[in-house]
Amino acid sequence: MIRKKGTGFSSCLHAHPELELVHVRAGNGRRIVGHLIAPFQEGDMVLLGSMLPHRWIYEPTGNHQPASTVLYFNTDTLAGSFYEMNECRPLQDLLQRATQGLCIKGKTRQLVASRLEKLSRLKGLPAFTGILDLLQLLATSSELESLAAGTQEASTFATVTDRLSEVYEYIAAHYHEELTLSRVAAVAHLSETAFCRLFRQRTQNHFTAYLNEIRLQHACHRLQSTDEPISLIAEACGFKTVSNFNKCFKKGRKSSPSAYRHSFQQLAQ
Repeated sequence: MIRKKGTGFSSCLHAHPELELVHVRAGNGRRIVGHLIAPFQEGDMVLLGSMLPHRWIYEPTGNHQPASTVLYFNTDTLAGSFYEMNECRPLQDLLQRATQGLCIKGKTRQLVASRLEKLSRLKGLPAFTGILDLLQLLATSSELESLAAGTQEASTFATVTDRLSEVYEYIAAHYHEELTLSRVAAVAHLSETAFCRLFRQRTQNHFTAYLNEIRLQHACHRLQSTDEPISLIAEACGFKTVSNFNKCFKKGRKSSPSAYRHSFQQLAQ
């Protein structure tokens, strides 16, 4: 489904199960995607994965009315066996990378923008096959950049076929507990040394840094969505002390937890 939107676009922070492709045709402002807050301008194009919170906040202007073209695609439309085919591996990887947002650049952005305009005039099977062709274009492009590029979060992507998939799932379920290296290495059935080597190869990051980033992501969500005291958030997300939480947060998010909450609340009003 494709929609063209005006001034009411993304009036509040929200999330949905559909994959979302957004092309800003006019206007500028700031966008919120997950815990990331960044400026956008005319021509901005991003791909958002399922259930990723987001909002576009336009700056008032007297010159041009804000306008965007948005494509929604429910990945459940296709059976799970479809994504398991070797030919669809690039698409599977694209959906995984989109879980925290992708910025589309260069010639790919121009091609996608042109195809979106054509797709907006189609219905039925031609529209469906056109969307698949567009996703194929994105899946094979080298001009997609993680919205988290330059942050530790950019290294947290992992495909379902990774040998460490059980470890990723275990950390996601137990991040709030005291997770020692030996405990997690045992999940992978590896020695600590072998686990550290493999983990570094897969994620380009050390285990402790990866774990702290997962904890920070959950902390950011709580800072955005609740009024819980920072000390309670720190404990609930697995940090032993508030001082350690503050130190990790400043390193990973370039601000204090309280400053992050304040800036987010200001934008979300």
